[in-house]
Amino acid sequence: RSRAERGVMTLFDGAEGDTSLDFDGVCLDIAIPENDYDKSFKLKMEKEVLGLYLSDHPLRGYEGSLRRLATATTADLDGLQSGSIVTFAGILAKVERKMTRKGDPMAVLQLEDLHGGVELTVFSRTLQQHNHKLHEDAVVAVKCRVSRNEDRLSIAVLEVTPAVLSSSAPELRLNFPAHALDSDKVTRLKDILTEYPGPAQVYLHVGESKVLRLGDDFGVDLDRVIPQLRVTFGSGVIR
Repeated sequence: RSRAERGVMTLFDGAEGDTSLDFDGVCLDIAIPENDYDKSFKLKMEKEVLGLYLSDHPLRGYEGSLRRLATATTADLDGLQSGSIVTFAGILAKVERKMTRKGDPMAVLQLEDLHGGVELTVFSRTLQQHNHKLHEDAVVAVKCRVSRNEDRLSIAVLEVTPAVLSSSAPELRLNFPAHALDSDKVTRLKDILTEYPGPAQVYLHVGESKVLRLGDDFGVDLDRVIPQLRVTFGSGVIR
């Protein structure tokens, strides 16, 4: 009996380029789906199967939010001093709960940001307070204490805060009465804005209805510029 009579097929049986199978005159068309999966689902599957994000990174597009939350990134690890307190912001790629030799609960976290990864240790007292916030794929800001013993770096978690990331660009809106924005104030404002460059777009609300959008050359670092603006122009300058 031939292979066809016995129902045996090979990969190359049938006409070249034919993507259907024919059994006793019944044609079975094999449709190849063209699904475009949600970005978060696709990245999660890539991480589970390959152990890494391949097509993108879940934090991509949120660089501004991450900068505002963190005081250090994983790119800064070599320069961190023993005893320093820093805050990392990123995604928890791994959460492993363990027991110490004394039988106390603890956890080991693998946090990833856009620069790389870092291992963090959560000891018992901190774990009791923040355990419910610790799960894989959670985006968090983690306040930590750094310890360095020769070449060995250990980082203990002090506090965990769930992070809300926004892809929209940050902005700063300033109020100035129309009669108060003279040449002297304009010069002082320009000096302050150029002293603290950053990603936030600046808008001037002059009087009741006029709004001026400053050029990208006057983008500012919100955290650094706002205190100086309040000292110079008063707290009411921030809209």
